[in-house]
Amino acid sequence: MTILTPCRPSCGPKEALRKIEDYLETFENVNECVDYITNVQDEKVLIIVSLVSANIPIALLDKIPQIACIYVLSDSKKDEQEWKNASRKVKAVARDILSICSQLRKDKKTLRDSLINIRLLSTSPIAITGTMTQTENCHREEVLVMYSDNTLDILWQFPLTDKSKHEMTEFCKEVYSDNEVQLRIIDDFKNNYTEDNAFRWYCRDLPDQVAIVLEIEVRVYAGGAFFADLQEYSEFQDEQEILFSMGTLFRVQSITLDITRVWIVQLKSNGEKDQAMGALLPHMRLNIQKSGCAPLNWAFCMLEMGDYDKAEHYYLLLLHDSELVENVYELAQVYNDLGFVYKQKGEDGKALQRYEKALVNLRESALSMDEDSKRLIVLIYISIGNIYSDQNNHEKALEYFISTILLELKGHDPDTSKIATCYRSIGDVYLKQTCYSEALEMYEEALKMKLQVLPPHHPLIAQTCDHLATILYEQGSLKEVLNYKKRAYEIRLKYLTFDRPDLFMTDRQWIVQVEKSIEQSNQ
Repeated sequence: MTILTPCRPSCGPKEALRKIEDYLETFENVNECVDYITNVQDEKVLIIVSLVSANIPIALLDKIPQIACIYVLSDSKKDEQEWKNASRKVKAVARDILSICSQLRKDKKTLRDSLINIRLLSTSPIAITGTMTQTENCHREEVLVMYSDNTLDILWQFPLTDKSKHEMTEFCKEVYSDNEVQLRIIDDFKNNYTEDNAFRWYCRDLPDQVAIVLEIEVRVYAGGAFFADLQEYSEFQDEQEILFSMGTLFRVQSITLDITRVWIVQLKSNGEKDQAMGALLPHMRLNIQKSGCAPLNWAFCMLEMGDYDKAEHYYLLLLHDSELVENVYELAQVYNDLGFVYKQKGEDGKALQRYEKALVNLRESALSMDEDSKRLIVLIYISIGNIYSDQNNHEKALEYFISTILLELKGHDPDTSKIATCYRSIGDVYLKQTCYSEALEMYEEALKMKLQVLPPHHPLIAQTCDHLATILYEQGSLKEVLNYKKRAYEIRLKYLTFDRPDLFMTDRQWIVQVEKSIEQSNQ
């Protein structure tokens, strides 16, 4: 909520507003207020304007999409109709803030209900266009669900400690430092919350009244839906509420409008998973949740999802974790993953520093011959080699890749996946040197090895298919190019991280262009 006024509101009106909306911003300068509102994202603003400050044109406020409702403070009733005629967003004109609180409360409730987000997905295919198709968007949602499963698993791994509870309550106190109502609730939570009364805390607020009735059929035996009946925990005995776990999927069976103008939506829980997705999910879970340290797994999940800023944030926090920094292997893992983050952000210098820091930690410890440490050293060698390859230092890059293969082959249980990655990286070097035959040999060997250890629809398979398509295009083998590109597209269509729609476009552009070239060559 935003207040534009020539002076700060007194404690009484401010406290009344706090009971309706916790977050308030007060401005005495019109330009600062407008700048603030126009920078708001994914939220709506309720603004209270003092008529003394109302030299700002109402038309300007009306055109700002972030503003949902406008309330005007004025001593004159004559201004009310003038303001309401000027903008539909004007909901009330009154002499003081307390007089508009009732309308404000109603509008906030209406606005909140209108922002309830129910996402509908269609499985009907749509022809290829310049933007993501409906089918691509649908599969994008499936990938989102897959990562949601992983994040929920990791959240369950976080230990429940008094320290984390204290940190959360102290943070909340800082946010609501001038809100006595919320501070009392925070203190109550700090002193009385326990794990076994979580449902009671969830049910504390007054139940919402919505104009939608959801009739949900749940197949308990099919799995995929976790829920709890909250009636016995609710403070309101006439409330019948079912709480579903986050990420639960439903199929819409029907939507009808009854005679009382209430929408009736019939839903059916969807516990079924795509067969290939079901095969990929355990592999992804094993890859992401590779540590016994939940915060480390959480950071790595952000990295795998391609959210490098968040990944960097959590990895840097881990460097201040007193328990983690005592664990040589996990500390090296943090430095290694930070190196990858910086590599993806184009900061090769910082990436190389982090990789070298990880190597120093491992080599100087008694764990340097531990199998997990050896595997991490291999990963770091590959990453450093890739940096030198990007810098066109081909000799140095090949040195690291070949050293990695030899190191793996010396072990009692060579990691085929890492050896395959080295073959692919060597192929990249040969491609840059226009040694096409040698590059093709490396890529084919890499694909063969990856298919031995990865599910056939793993994103890394698509990546290798891309490399093969690139080299075959240089050699003019268009039909083989088309096969590999289609294969990569089909994998990405279902299983690529959900924040890279550009790769779908690139794949489809390739496919269309190669099909045209083949057609022209056959004429």
